[in-house]
Amino acid sequence: MGYESVAPLSTVQYCLAISGPRSVMGSGRVLAVINLKSRLLDLANMKYISMPFRYDDPDPRFRKVETRGPLTIYENTAALPRAWLVSRAVPVGTPDQAAQVLHSPDFDPRTTVVLEEKEIPRTADGGGAVTWKVRETDRLELTADAKADSLLVLSDTHYPGWEATVDGVPAPVLRANLAFRAVAVPAGTHQVAMRFRPASVRYGLIGTSLSIAAVLGLYGWKRFKSRKAGGILPT
Repeated sequence: MGYESVAPLSTVQYCLAISGPRSVMGSGRVLAVINLKSRLLDLANMKYISMPFRYDDPDPRFRKVETRGPLTIYENTAALPRAWLVSRAVPVGTPDQAAQVLHSPDFDPRTTVVLEEKEIPRTADGGGAVTWKVRETDRLELTADAKADSLLVLSDTHYPGWEATVDGVPAPVLRANLAFRAVAVPAGTHQVAMRFRPASVRYGLIGTSLSIAAVLGLYGWKRFKSRKAGGILPT
C-alpha cells in the first residue's frame, strides 16, 4: 500500500490491473496492491513487500525475510530486473487492451513487451544483457549488449519529459507494459541514456533567462542615459 498526493494515471491503471477497483482507496490518494498472486508484481520489479500482518497463504515465490514489530518483510524471488532486453513486441491501442494482454497466460514478460504505439520497432530473437552505469532520479545510463534487434524495457514510470539517446542519438521513449518505458536498440553493444527534462522546466529556465536579460538591459539603459545626461546613477 502506498500514499501518493499525485499519482500518474499510468500508475493508477497498473494498480487497477493488479487488484481491480480495490486498488484505489479513500479519496483516491491511497494505492493498495491486494492481489499478491498477480504476475504484474514481478513485472514491476517489486522485489520486497512489507505487510502489517502475517501472510497466511504465501505464494511460493515469496520468501519471508524478517519481522520488525508489526511488519513482516517478504522477498519476491520472481521479480524481474529493473531493466532487461526482449525480442518481441505486442502492439495495442488502449490501456485496457494492454491490461488484457498482460493478464494473458501466454504472455511472457521476460521475452515480450506490450507497447501502446502505432509503429512497433523491428525485433528479432536473440536476447542479451544489460549493465547499469548510472542510476539517479532524473538520469539513467546503461550498456545494452543485444544479440539481435531488441527492445530495452525498464520498470520505471512512463511520464512526459523523459528523453532517451542510443549512442548519443535521440531515440523515442515508448510506453511499455501499461505504465513503464522502453527503447529500441539494434544488435550489438550500445550506450543508452535517459534524462528527465519536462517542458515545464525548460520553459521556466527560458522565462527566467529572459527576465534576467530584461532587468540587466533596463539597468544598462538607465546607466547609459544617466551618463549621457551627466548625472550619476545610484548603485
